[in-house]
Amino acid sequence: MRWPDVPVVLTQLLPDCHRAQTALRKVAASFYPQAPVGYYFDPIARRFGAVAEADDWRIIKQAASSCLRLRAAQVEEPHSRWVKLAYRLPLTRRSSQPFVGPPVSPWRLTAALLSGLTKAAAGYGDLAWPDASVVAGHTEKTAGIGVNINALGQTLWEGGASPQLAASTMSTMYAAQQMPDSRSRPGLVTGHQLGQLAAGMIGSYATGLLAAAALQRTLQLPSDDPKLQVGVIGSVVPKLFGE
Repeated sequence: MRWPDVPVVLTQLLPDCHRAQTALRKVAASFYPQAPVGYYFDPIARRFGAVAEADDWRIIKQAASSCLRLRAAQVEEPHSRWVKLAYRLPLTRRSSQPFVGPPVSPWRLTAALLSGLTKAAAGYGDLAWPDASVVAGHTEKTAGIGVNINALGQTLWEGGASPQLAASTMSTMYAAQQMPDSRSRPGLVTGHQLGQLAAGMIGSYATGLLAAAALQRTLQLPSDDPKLQVGVIGSVVPKLFGE
């Protein structure tokens, strides 16, 4: 897959990831492991995977084969097409867990964004719906900040951005547009949308808000030096992936 193909592949694979996550919720929502567990799905091979300790893995594998009707694989180190659907921590450890690995290839980028989209839609990645207080502490003004996607793409082009940075940035904006927000408009991505996506990818809603504010401010800089703007964009976007 090439970098420009990422948005198309996202659109094609997202429904399967949502269905896999819905099925996962039915069989795993009441299961609390002895150690942290990451649940994964390979939408190409249509197989289910998990990063889990041996005792937990035996239970997960049985549920995957009997209830999810999917082949199961214990994932030593998530890579390439593995999409992280959810995580589950023991009752004594309730905190967020980031997606593993940076988007250094088109497939890695696609998997990271699919992970963010599915996890954000189902409750910021955990097997429970999100607490409204997660976003209640952020002001209406900050959450409503809009990033002009066309202006962002033009800046990347004029500033000579690398294919990886251009694809990561524009695909992230495309993915964020899928998040619900009554303030969203065609051609714009709001802080709330980026916040939801960042919460799904790295468990940090605030990071998405800050990224939106930084990107909007960057696009307002004088355009006589687009390479400077690209440099700022290149430092902001990786934060959404936990880098």
